[in-house]
Amino acid sequence: MHLLLLATLSLLAFGNAKIVSEFSSGNIIDEGNDAGRQNKATKFARMTLPLHRYHYVEKGDHFYTTSWTELEDGNDAYKYEGIACHIFPHPEDGTVPLFRYYLPYQGVFGDHYYTTNWDELGSGRRGYGFQGVQGYVFPTPMSSTVALHIYHNVANGDHLYTTNWNELGVGGGGYVYNGIAGYVVPEARRINPVNVTNFLTNY
Repeated sequence: MHLLLLATLSLLAFGNAKIVSEFSSGNIIDEGNDAGRQNKATKFARMTLPLHRYHYVEKGDHFYTTSWTELEDGNDAYKYEGIACHIFPHPEDGTVPLFRYYLPYQGVFGDHYYTTNWDELGSGRRGYGFQGVQGYVFPTPMSSTVALHIYHNVANGDHLYTTNWNELGVGGGGYVYNGIAGYVVPEARRINPVNVTNFLTNY
């Protein structure tokens, strides 16, 4: 009887040690505590690419891309404003495509537009041309993600995307709040730009 009890306790101890070992290696993530959330945030950061933000001040157009080589630190038109957030370059469980469209300049109007709703513009309409899938985002809140807010400037047609609610709040500076584009990995620190040339994928 004593030998059976000792054997059972030994198996339990071994099992607990294995769980602790797997948790410390990142295989098991307890999202209910700070360590678990940090572990998941780190995992997401390794899987995602920075979404760079640019602004064409004269025309008012905001442009976003995961390809640093597309505009690098900006040009005569577009000024580099930093990293807006991080998104996934490939489909991951629970993510949806973030479609990219472009409306060429017509007078004061010109706009880059991003949406997860294919039915909104499809392969292109209302002057917008479909440019591909910029990346993948979550359609609903997930641990270690934040909302990517959309704003629309009705005066010049610009759409602005930000994770910083304090930037425009419910709207301001000519921008009207349009809701949430998706949920993304926040930019917690400045990082070196990633050299990604294949910035768009087909759909």
